[in-house]
Amino acid sequence: MVEVLEGVTQLLSPYGLAPAASRLKYSPGEPAVPAFGVNAGRVLGLLEADPLAGRAPGTAKDFAAAGTAQSLERARLLALAELLERYSATMAQDSDAVVRASAEELGDEAMDLASFPRLSAEEYASPGQRLVPPDPSAPIRWVRGWSLTRRRQTYVPAVVAWMGCVPQRPAERIWHPVSTGYAVHGDLRSAVMNALCECIERDMVSTVWLRKLPLPRLEVGDAAGLGQEAQAMLARFRRSVLDVPHLFDATSDLGVPTIYLVSVAPDSSRVATMVACAAGADPEQVLAKVLREAIAYRVTLHFGHAVPGKVEDFKQVLDGAVYMARPEQAKAFDFLLSSERRRHLSDLPTLTCGDTDAQLDMVVERLRKSGMEVVAVEVTTDEARDLGLSAVRVFVPQLVPLSFRHDGRFLGHPRLRDAPERLGYPQCVGEEINPLPQPFG
Repeated sequence: MVEVLEGVTQLLSPYGLAPAASRLKYSPGEPAVPAFGVNAGRVLGLLEADPLAGRAPGTAKDFAAAGTAQSLERARLLALAELLERYSATMAQDSDAVVRASAEELGDEAMDLASFPRLSAEEYASPGQRLVPPDPSAPIRWVRGWSLTRRRQTYVPAVVAWMGCVPQRPAERIWHPVSTGYAVHGDLRSAVMNALCECIERDMVSTVWLRKLPLPRLEVGDAAGLGQEAQAMLARFRRSVLDVPHLFDATSDLGVPTIYLVSVAPDSSRVATMVACAAGADPEQVLAKVLREAIAYRVTLHFGHAVPGKVEDFKQVLDGAVYMARPEQAKAFDFLLSSERRRHLSDLPTLTCGDTDAQLDMVVERLRKSGMEVVAVEVTTDEARDLGLSAVRVFVPQLVPLSFRHDGRFLGHPRLRDAPERLGYPQCVGEEINPLPQPFG
C-alpha cells in the first residue's frame, strides 16, 4: 500500500491540495506514535452557498486530515491519503451524472427512502431543525451507485453521496454531511471494504453510547503473543502517564470484529477520558488500529477547541468529544468501566479468509442476510484518478449513523430500539436514550 500511496506527495505544494504536512506534537508524558497533519486551507470555500444552513459563499472552514503509522513516512502518506479522501468526498460532483426525480418516479431503480435513518418526532420538531423526513413524492437529485447486496445499479440521493452537495430545496434536507463511509485506495474493492468497515464501526459507536451498552471487557493476554504493531502500541501506553487502555468487544450482530476503547488520564485537566473505535477483518489489526488512533487523537483534543455553552447547540465534530473529555464528565463512562463481563481477543471472529474480494463478499452477505442494503458510489476526483487511486462512498441505511449534532442524532432509527436485545443486552431494552453528547470525534 505504501508504494501505491507514494504518488500522493504530489499533492503537497503551494499550488496543490495542501502546502505542507506537519508532524503532530504530543503532550509530555503521553504516549506517542508517528503522526502527521495536513490542512487544505479554505478549499471548501469554493463550494456553493448553503442558504438553508445560512452559509454564504466562501465562509467554509478549513478542512484537515491526519495519519498515524509505525514509521514517519507512512504516517505522512496516510495523512495525505485521508486529505485526498475528504477532498474527493466533498468535491466529486459531476452535474452530468445527476438525475432530478422523485423516488416514486424512479421506482425500484432508486434506493428505498423508507429505509433511511430518521430523526425522532421530537428532533424533527426542535427549534432550528434543518432536517425533514424523506418524502418519496418530492423531486430531489440522485446519482448512480451500485447495490452490492442486490448486485445492480441503483440511484442514491446526491446529498448522501457527496459531503459537499448542498440541498437546493427543503426535500433534500434528509441527511447531515459526515465523513463516515468514504475511503481512498489503489484498489477499488479494497476502498469499498475499508469504507464498509467504517460504517459498521460507526454503527456501534452510536449504538453503544446512545443505548449505554455495557460491553464486555476485552482481554488481550500476554502481549508477546500479539503482532508487532499491537505490542508496540500497548508498550507506548504502559510507558506513559495514562492508564492502560480499557478495551471492549463491540462486535455487533454482523460478526465483524469491532473494538471500542476508553482511554483514561486521571491527572489530566483537559482530556481525562476519551474514546476510540475500529472495525475490520482481523482482530489483531483492529486492536493495533484502535490503539494507534487513540494515541494520535489525544493531540486533537488538546488543541483548545471552543465548545458552545449549551449541549443542544453542539454541531461540530469535536464539540461532544471535548466536552466529554473534561474530568467532571468522567462518571458518564461508568456503564462501560464498571462492566464485569470478560471476553478474550481470541474469541473475536476472524474474517481473514482469502483475499479482499472474499472478505468483502462475506461481509456484504452478512448484511444482506440481516435485511440491510450496501450501496457504493464512486467519488473519484481527477486528482485521485491521476495518482492511480479510487475514492468511494459506501452507505448502509439500516445501520445507525454517527451524528455530531445533538439536535439530530437519528433517534427514530429502528435499530436503536431493538439493538440491545439483538446484541445481547436485555438490561438495556426500552426507550431510554443517553442524554449526554457523543464523545467520539
